[in-house]
Amino acid sequence: MSLEHFQRLSSPSAEARSSAAAGLYTSLISDARENNSSGGGEQGSGRLTANAAYALKRLVKGLGSSRLAARQGFATALALLLDSQASELDGVDVNDVWKAVHRLMPSMGSGSGVNRQERRDGLLGRVFGVLVLVEAGRVPELDAECAEHVVQFLADVVENKKVIRVLAYRVLARLGQAIVSSGTKQQRADVWPKVLRAAGLGDADEAANAHQLYFALSVASAVAEHEKKAAKVKLGRAVEQVLPLVRGDVNKQQLEALCGELVAPIVAESFESHPQVHPVWDALFDAVFALHTSNRSAGLLATFWNATVDAKLCDLPHSRMYLACQLLQRVLARADLEAADVAVVFSARLSTMLRHNSWPKNKQLFQCVRQTLTSIGNLGRSRPDLALSVVEALTVGEHGDKSFDSITHTRTVRTLVSSFDAASRLAYVGKLQAMFVSPPVEPTQHQQGAEESKAESSDSDS
Repeated sequence: MSLEHFQRLSSPSAEARSSAAAGLYTSLISDARENNSSGGGEQGSGRLTANAAYALKRLVKGLGSSRLAARQGFATALALLLDSQASELDGVDVNDVWKAVHRLMPSMGSGSGVNRQERRDGLLGRVFGVLVLVEAGRVPELDAECAEHVVQFLADVVENKKVIRVLAYRVLARLGQAIVSSGTKQQRADVWPKVLRAAGLGDADEAANAHQLYFALSVASAVAEHEKKAAKVKLGRAVEQVLPLVRGDVNKQQLEALCGELVAPIVAESFESHPQVHPVWDALFDAVFALHTSNRSAGLLATFWNATVDAKLCDLPHSRMYLACQLLQRVLARADLEAADVAVVFSARLSTMLRHNSWPKNKQLFQCVRQTLTSIGNLGRSRPDLALSVVEALTVGEHGDKSFDSITHTRTVRTLVSSFDAASRLAYVGKLQAMFVSPPVEPTQHQQGAEESKAESSDSDS
């Protein structure tokens, strides 16, 4: 084991951190095998080598470090060592690991003698410690006391720490998934209701907020995958509402009603994560695109997009239009978006919003629209299969305008057209010819009668 491994775990480079974590793991496993072969112990003896004990202690302590990317790197290495499926490290008690996480972090109390930065680092370290146990698949091994302590800690963060509330809900959702999918019967009976209450969904009948809907969607995916294990679990109203969406058991009318009931309150509330996009939108897109991919003729993507983005986000205040631009960028970057879906995404109000807000009326919105148009122009390189459909949607489509570049004062369409291959160029030229070279129109009876009257009048005058 080399100290260089621990130093590289703080690297800003994700590749360097992963390499360091893998190197540390390999070194510790080799050390354990060598110790076993030399008579120092037997495989499965339940004893940690001195190097492994030191590494675990240092990795737990590193969760509370704010240096560069240390928190991410040390969490990755610790999860790798604790991995229930792959790790060959014997003698690790996850209850002791959680107690070490809690013990090594400074107390959260204001009178504990530590400064604000240390308290913040300790708080994040504990959140990452829970995430490590979940990602390593060790939740079923937590005893009742530690499991309850973990849930109570996350509930306190959710309630009192607004700055990292989104992160806490992410971890709480992963913990809920783990309990539903792989937890013990005792955990599903005793711990799960506490997880639900920690998420604010225990007995509440009101509409779920963005955090709670994200939690519900995440847990519903685990419930849909493990129906038998979740059969006797009280899911809560919000989880039961979104479960048909995750299962794929909704039609157009049901999806529209669901959007009105669940999504509308999220759109109406002030976004705490602004200017970032709340992860609930990614969860919604995952569910809707899964539905859409399984049955593209049902028009479910159009129903969802029109009921949420087009109807709710393409008008004042500016924060909503800003969110619409961010969501458009995310959808265009999805690998499961096909050329036939582009016309749906560039809907009527969204297309108008892009054209009308390309001037600096509102600085933040203007910058976001320009950034969105730049990302659209770059689709020619990142998604050449979508380039033709995007150009058609912007210029000759139902909601497009042939002068899009002139109106927005950008080179969006020109950049996309320059990336066309020969077949795309021919197809686009054909669309333009159909627009500008119209076939001769037969005169109507009214027009024909007017021409005849005009001719008779001309003859009488002569």
